[in-house]
This record gives sequence, structure tokens and C-alpha cells, in this order.
Amino acid sequence: MYGHAIVCGLGRVGHLVAEELTEHKVPIIGIDLDPYVVAEWKNSGHQVIHGSSDSETVLDVARVKHARLMVISVGDPIAAWLTAQHALRIAPDLDIVARVHWRDEGERFQELGVQEVVWPQMEAGLEILRHSLYRFHTDPSEIENLVANLRDHLSFGESDGLEAMIERESGDVPIDDPELDHSGP
Repeated sequence: MYGHAIVCGLGRVGHLVAEELTEHKVPIIGIDLDPYVVAEWKNSGHQVIHGSSDSETVLDVARVKHARLMVISVGDPIAAWLTAQHALRIAPDLDIVARVHWRDEGERFQELGVQEVVWPQMEAGLEILRHSLYRFHTDPSEIENLVANLRDHLSFGESDGLEAMIERESGDVPIDDPELDHSGP
């Protein structure tokens, strides 16, 4: 197989990604440790390897040298790191997108050469913020700009605090706005 995607970890996140890639006719090879998940995927006609993606042997079987993309969605941060490290040693130009659990972990992945790092906790916070600001009738273009700027800020290492970023991007939030009812029920 050439020009395929390798999805490491077929749990909730990896399963969603693999299903959608398949739906869009992207050839994939999945890697997972859970024998039940592997059997389910094989029975569905997918190519899947039972093993740990942090094994160079498993990556060779998945033809990492010939892959176009690797998605790392394993739950173990050490296994994720080793997977990226081994994959980039074998295929230095491989496009990798990895899920991380902490900001500094994401920064280390980027320093290693991982092209795209996804931090689910940050994404959840940004979506909650987006909804909250819409609820208080903030201008939609301002919300989108703020969320985009916060995403860049939180993803790429500046760390002067969320409050400072919000103040820089949107100005003061009018807490004493007479239209807001602070009196309770």
C-alpha cells in the first residue's frame, strides 16, 4: 500500500477518524492493541494490525515509509511519543497529527517534527467559550477571531494567560451591563 493513512489507536477518537477517512475513500491501515477492536475492524473489511504503534516492527508492517499521513490517537502519552519518534526516524517527511493531553506535551511533539497537534481539553474550552459568547450576543466575527487567536496562542507556546489574551483580543467584557440581570431568581 502506498499513499495511505495509518491510524494508531482505534478507540473513540481513532475510530471516528478511521471511519470518516474510509468514507472519503482514503486507504487506511489501523493499529490497535485491543484484540476485540482488531477483530471487529478485520470483520468489517479494514486492514488492521494487532500490536503497539510504538514498535518499529509494527510500523514497518504498516508500511510507514510509504504512508502519506499518520494519526496518533493512542491514550498512552509515552506510547504516542515513541510512535511519533519511531515513525519520523523511518519516514522523516511523514505528515503526523497527534492527540496530546497537556500543553507542554504538544510543544514537545511539535519540536520533534509532528505537524499537527490536537489538545482536546483546549478544543473543548474554546467551544464552550464560543457558545458562551454567542449566548451573550457577542458579534460572531469577533467570536471567531477570538477563538482562532486563542487557538494559535494556546497551541504555540505563548503563556501570558488566557485572561490577558481575551483582554487583548476583545477588550473588557461589560460585567455591569444593565441588560444582564444579576439579581438571581
